Amino acid sequence: MLNLTDTTRRQPSAHAATGEAPWAPQTSELRGKAFGTYLHGLFARLGRDADAFLCELEGLEAPVGQEAVHAQAVERIRACLRDPRIRHALVGELAGKVLWVERKAAIHQTLPDGATEIVPAVFDRVCITPGRSAVIVDYKTARGGTEAELRERYAGQMTAYRDAVARLTGLPAEAIRCQLIGIWTDGARVAVVDVF
Repeated sequence: MLNLTDTTRRQPSAHAATGEAPWAPQTSELRGKAFGTYLHGLFARLGRDADAFLCELEGLEAPVGQEAVHAQAVERIRACLRDPRIRHALVGELAGKVLWVERKAAIHQTLPDGATEIVPAVFDRVCITPGRSAVIVDYKTARGGTEAELRERYAGQMTAYRDAVARLTGLPAEAIRCQLIGIWTDGARVAVVDVF
């Protein structure tokens, strides 16, 4: 039975580096968080057709006071979809596959001290080939750093996501790949970062 007095909640992306407690909260700039949240909101509109999505973005009006953030987010999304590897990760080979977009879940994990932690999670994008495999794609904004640092920073989160998708789909964890779409805010860099 779950003892609620021993339960804590954390955000999946606010975690410690690999090898430490899975997700110790970290600080981040409000501006970075606000941009990342806005970018996620726009990416949530992407279904199976990238060109239709880009047309939809062109017709969206920026919320009052968010014009600069909107323009920057739309430009970063365009950059992502111009990159052949990112475009393929997001919309390539979707025929006959199940697509989850912004799917919510609760991840339950037991910490080394025996306390239970409930981590609310939102899978940005999961492409499932029923009975065979899955690919988890997670959008990450970053200020500086390398692809290797991004991979290391989110390895704990992606491991938990892979385990959760394995339980939800019945697939073995080894059949589930995880990729980050790295979107750097200190320049124009975007990249697919393979976690595993």
